[in-house]
Amino acid sequence: MTTLFARRERGRILKRSAHIGLLVAATVLVPKFLAAQEHRVETRASAPIHPTGVTSKVDLRDSFLDGDSQEELERESGVEIRSHGGLGQPAYVLVRGSSPRQVAVSIDSVPLDVPFGVGTDLGTLLLPGVVSADIYRGAAGISAGATGLNGTLDFRTQTRHSPGWGSHVGALGGSNQTMGLQAGAWLAGTKSQVSFSAQTRASEGDYDFVDAQGQEHRRINNDHRALGAALTASHAFSNVRHVGASIRFSGTERGSAGPAEFQESFSDARVEDAFGLGTLNAKQLNVIKNTYFSLDLEESLDVQLRQNRYLNPDAFSGGGILQTDSDFWSSGGTLNAAVYSSDLESPWKVDLSVRFRHESYQGEESGEIRSSLERSRSLAETSTLAHYMPTHWLEFTGAIRANISQGDGGVSAFLPAFGAALIPTEGFRLVGNVARTLRRPDFDELFLNLESIRGNPDLEPERALVWDIGAEVAFETIQAGLTFFQNNTEDMILFLPITSAVTEAQNIDPTRAYGLEARLDWTLAKPVDLELSGTWTRAELAETSDQVPHQPDFSGRVGARLRLDQWIPGTQKASLNAGLSGRSETNLDTFGSIKAPAFATMDAGLAWSPNAWLSLRARGLNLFDRRDLTDSLQAPLPGRTIFVSAQISTEGAL
Repeated sequence: MTTLFARRERGRILKRSAHIGLLVAATVLVPKFLAAQEHRVETRASAPIHPTGVTSKVDLRDSFLDGDSQEELERESGVEIRSHGGLGQPAYVLVRGSSPRQVAVSIDSVPLDVPFGVGTDLGTLLLPGVVSADIYRGAAGISAGATGLNGTLDFRTQTRHSPGWGSHVGALGGSNQTMGLQAGAWLAGTKSQVSFSAQTRASEGDYDFVDAQGQEHRRINNDHRALGAALTASHAFSNVRHVGASIRFSGTERGSAGPAEFQESFSDARVEDAFGLGTLNAKQLNVIKNTYFSLDLEESLDVQLRQNRYLNPDAFSGGGILQTDSDFWSSGGTLNAAVYSSDLESPWKVDLSVRFRHESYQGEESGEIRSSLERSRSLAETSTLAHYMPTHWLEFTGAIRANISQGDGGVSAFLPAFGAALIPTEGFRLVGNVARTLRRPDFDELFLNLESIRGNPDLEPERALVWDIGAEVAFETIQAGLTFFQNNTEDMILFLPITSAVTEAQNIDPTRAYGLEARLDWTLAKPVDLELSGTWTRAELAETSDQVPHQPDFSGRVGARLRLDQWIPGTQKASLNAGLSGRSETNLDTFGSIKAPAFATMDAGLAWSPNAWLSLRARGLNLFDRRDLTDSLQAPLPGRTIFVSAQISTEGAL
């Protein structure tokens, strides 16, 4: 990873320094401005706008120590994870027949504008300090201000609301010579708080697999070394003025094993990735407050950096050395004004936002042919989001977004959205949403060159009309939902094989994805919980009705958890869980000639906390030891893997 932050051309450094300097200056000046404006008022903060669509929250506090942070997400209906080669290798999330690029990913509502590879790579990206993820399906993400084409994933960090302190340290070990460590500490006072989190993991990663002809092989050059760290701080000048800042880094150095049938040509291929994110936000409540309405203001700035290096001393595509270096950075800001009613009996809220972003990409390829590329583009967007609840049994949301971009062809768009929720009785909701959405091609889709994965500079932006309707019930012992959804997408972008070893980004014919998603969480008895999730998706090409590549017709999971602490004296918490997951056969190309077979796999886990400061965990994945499983790029997946971990936590009070 030391090569990732090597010295670049002076002009590029000056450009970056100007944007970082803006962030630093704002960090210094905004608190002073807020302090100068200090006065005391009785305040009530505006409530978040309720999504009128299908959402869920996933607990990720133990995901690192379980050895797989994506497995928890894949349990959710409507969500698929595309894993490439096991732990520490690329993994991408798909929602409702989407591609990975069409899912907007953010951290604490700050959009990650730095996608890795063929999507926002959750497999190589460490996220220390993240405790949960909010999943918004379809147009539901509009309520969070997100701009995903048909889905949104927002990772959330923890905010302390009372004075105290705490720390933790944990260790992980498991299959394929995997080792990991994580640690963190936090300190909170009545007005200020600061926290630090770090994770590191290493794995040799090699494993045995069986190819489509039934021959046994070993996956080689599949190792990884990863490090992630996050520092956050916040201060409340009063009950109406707050400021916060964060810095986050993730770096990975790994082998790139390549397609299973050509491993010998990738035995020495290496990839290095680094990702950095700095944010600053300030909030001022009740700037205006009277009998009729209140006004809150919120400002945010962010700077994001990504560097990637790929090196293969004996390139598959013609021999000789192939090296690519890419350097991506972006800066952006948002100003949001929230106007909301003072009448709690008939609440309404209107969010007015102005956003800007500037992105720059510089890449260089060296080998038999040397080439370089430098591009930049800017985006300005305005949005108006309204929420109104005329009675306790009815609520509406509506949004109008307009954006203008310059660079790489430029795109202008007008994007309306509407949603409604009917609540005829407590614990029962009927919801529906419809939205027009758009996504511009990312730089990697346009210009990526990793030998076996290539971009396409002639791509058109994706446009979609997404809608859904569903029912939800939530009672003391049961929560369930059933939703029908449909996404009509124009110029969908997919990375598809153009030869047996090369995958390229392409616009495909108009597509339609529709289907049903069902979910059930049921407490059968006091110690037993049952969970069911299933998604039936028909994602088809409009002209041929063939299933879109990488989209299974069906995927689902059934799982159970048994709470054991009532039977183990002196135990604070203990549980045993197990689940069975599966999916149907999946097309890997637009002709349906290359397929990934259907499969079912089992996982199980044991968690035991004998007291408040010690936690022990064990987790097993693919317990059937299926060694013939492949991902959507025909790379083999690992067989049975076992992880064990221990964590010590301390809590105190000031």
